[in-house]
Amino acid sequence: MCTNSCIAYTGLYKLLEECPQCLHPHRNHYHDPFKTFTTYPIGPQIQQRRTDELLERLHQNGGKLDVYDDFLRGSDYLEAVINGDITDDDTLLIFSMDSTQLYHMKQSDCWLYIWVILNLDPNKRYKVRYILPAGSIPGPDFLKNIDSFIFPSLYHLAAIQNEGGLRIWDGGQRWLSSSRLRLVFVHPTTLLLSFAPMVVFLQIPMAM
Repeated sequence: MCTNSCIAYTGLYKLLEECPQCLHPHRNHYHDPFKTFTTYPIGPQIQQRRTDELLERLHQNGGKLDVYDDFLRGSDYLEAVINGDITDDDTLLIFSMDSTQLYHMKQSDCWLYIWVILNLDPNKRYKVRYILPAGSIPGPDFLKNIDSFIFPSLYHLAAIQNEGGLRIWDGGQRWLSSSRLRLVFVHPTTLLLSFAPMVVFLQIPMAM
């Protein structure tokens, strides 16, 4: 990534040797990037959690979902389930990104972005053990081209969608199932334009 947080060298920028905005070189004389950021692909994380039976109860109790008091009882969701657009094997996701200061007494701003599994009970889905990391970007500068930083996460999600979903071992039922990953909400709304081709709002399968 650009040392001034202008862009990430991904997608259209992956072959550039200097930042198109501030002109700072991409690499030092050892050919190492001056600055890097971290992404965590969503696919392997979903597979691990499903295999570890953290979501297995969604397939139990006679195929009935627990009684939730939010999104999963909404008319749009229930209609999509009735129409077969969403199945018990699908994984519904929220993407959230925000800046944070790690230390109170020194400059340590960074950006964190996460995946939230919407299938989970609302009493659990926002607890640390159930939140899936998407990436972290060092500061302290403000990100000037957010699209380039979240591109790896989007590209990975789109690849899974285009392949028809994830192959997951269901330990309870003892069979392989296919879980389609569906991006339902984006937070904050400033990110929505970046995700517009992928956000489904329970209407159509997503693709980038």
